[in-house]
Amino acid sequence: MSRLYKLFLACLISSFILSGVPFVFYFDHHAAMAASASKTAGPVETYLLQFAPNTSEMERAQVLAEMNAVLVEWMAPIHVAKVQVQPVSDADGRVFAAAANPAVQFVERDDAIVSGAYLPNDPDFADESKTYAQEVIHLPAAWDINTGSDDVIIAILDTGMSLSHTELATRFVPGYDLINGDDDPSDDHGHGTHVAGIIAAQMDNNVGIAGVCPNCRIMPVKVLDKQNLGSWSTVAEGIIYAVDHGAQIINVSLGGVKPSPTVAEAVAYAASNDVLIVAAAGNAQSTDPFYPAAYDHVLAVSATDKLDELWPLSNSGDYIDVAAPGHMIYSTMPLELSYEVGYAYMTGTSMAAPHVAGLAGLLLSQ
Repeated sequence: MSRLYKLFLACLISSFILSGVPFVFYFDHHAAMAASASKTAGPVETYLLQFAPNTSEMERAQVLAEMNAVLVEWMAPIHVAKVQVQPVSDADGRVFAAAANPAVQFVERDDAIVSGAYLPNDPDFADESKTYAQEVIHLPAAWDINTGSDDVIIAILDTGMSLSHTELATRFVPGYDLINGDDDPSDDHGHGTHVAGIIAAQMDNNVGIAGVCPNCRIMPVKVLDKQNLGSWSTVAEGIIYAVDHGAQIINVSLGGVKPSPTVAEAVAYAASNDVLIVAAAGNAQSTDPFYPAAYDHVLAVSATDKLDELWPLSNSGDYIDVAAPGHMIYSTMPLELSYEVGYAYMTGTSMAAPHVAGLAGLLLSQ
């Protein structure tokens, strides 16, 4: 357990957040392996393989050749290769046979994941107070102590962020787009911009809202596409990118019900670098584990409502660390996606997690 995780959890237990609810882009393209990274034509299956740390390039290349696999990414800090395999008809057999090779630690499919948000379309919901969440967690009292620091960087692994929004344009450091492979993590969905506003929307600008940690910096890392979908590989790459580029806190408002050993390795990498990961617990009204929230070294967050009670659709269970407001949260949205006022309500554990990430930023700023 990282020092920051233990510090934050201890503060949660004794402070204002607890409700009454229990509850790089980093890959090293070595010449020999990069030569195999040409794109395949036709249907493909995508897998993640972890190699033993002392495995040579030649040994890795031989394993991929036996699978008829093409290297797509190499995640050097966790020794994981993302590969594409053809033909798909017998891909599983060839790939999982590779697990018997002593050089291979594990093999998994690169499964799809989705964010943990729910957006109601009933206009009556908009009658709720835009600031109840800040009152529930006693945020004004926290702001009397500090409002964050430019030295604290909170990475947001999500759909990206509106880089031109009035509330956010001065609040971010350079990030990355792992969906399109470039340095423009603009938001083409809206979910990530909403999360970003909860964490660090600008304060005292006579516009809209204020984030929980308005003087902290945001690092937008796009790991979900315009359909709000991604894969375990983009999440793992996003965690590694955030750690290697100076984030002290990572918000992950997404996940899936099936565990990923690749993401577990990325989480362990973050913990070994004393980086706190805060993750949404999921919106399935279930006590079953939701990942990455359920991993060790991750702060798992359920959602509460305006009455400070568990939101009915929020996951709960033994893996939950804390609950925070997540029902009908008002925050920033991209004007470029036709959100005319630049704000909207969203509900879910996706909205609860950034409240906790922002509070962690306040603690780290002291």
